[in-house]
Amino acid sequence: MKRTSALILVLIMLLSMTACGGGGGQQTTNNPPANSNGENKTEAATEAAPSGTGLGGAADAFFAMFSGGTYHMKAKMIGSEMEISVETYVKGDMSSMVMENDGETTKMILRDNNMYIIMDESKSYIVMETSEDANVSPAEEIVTDSMKHIGSGKADFNGKNLQYDEYGDEDGNKTMFFMDGKDLAGTRSFIGDEYVDTIILLLDNNVPNNVFDLPVGYQELNFGF
Repeated sequence: MKRTSALILVLIMLLSMTACGGGGGQQTTNNPPANSNGENKTEAATEAAPSGTGLGGAADAFFAMFSGGTYHMKAKMIGSEMEISVETYVKGDMSSMVMENDGETTKMILRDNNMYIIMDESKSYIVMETSEDANVSPAEEIVTDSMKHIGSGKADFNGKNLQYDEYGDEDGNKTMFFMDGKDLAGTRSFIGDEYVDTIILLLDNNVPNNVFDLPVGYQELNFGF
């Protein structure tokens, strides 16, 4: 896989913390719903993903939007014992994200090779230095020649029976890309025996510049990371 952006790393970190901190109770396995043929797995295939900017099939529709470098997305990430609402703004090498989980809100801005974690309650923000590698677009980091087309079909996603294309790599990572007609519906990413659904609620190019501004009057906390 190619380099992972700081934005995606933060998402993965928060997902992991949420999944592991589910109140001390035993977690339930989030088993994938059966597809329209009553099977959980697609038919195996050896077709390599096309090289270039996309994987082919439904995946191309996703990366065509993200590779433009400017987008606004509202999404809901649902997995085993967790549900996170995410609103993301991206313009060039700047990103702004607001995440809501269990009544708590986390705000982050990525710009100028720094990541700012904003804490409204204390009217302060933490500054963490990032490398230039953090400015890798989501499309660049996900699209890779190692991904192969595993199968296609229909499966239940967000209460609908939708068409999907599924891709995987040699490390066992798998992602299903769902389309609702011509609209992007979301993805299902498999993590071991469980999976996380990312349901797209809104996707457009409306990105105002002020979403990347730091709040006025907040105290800066720099820990030298």
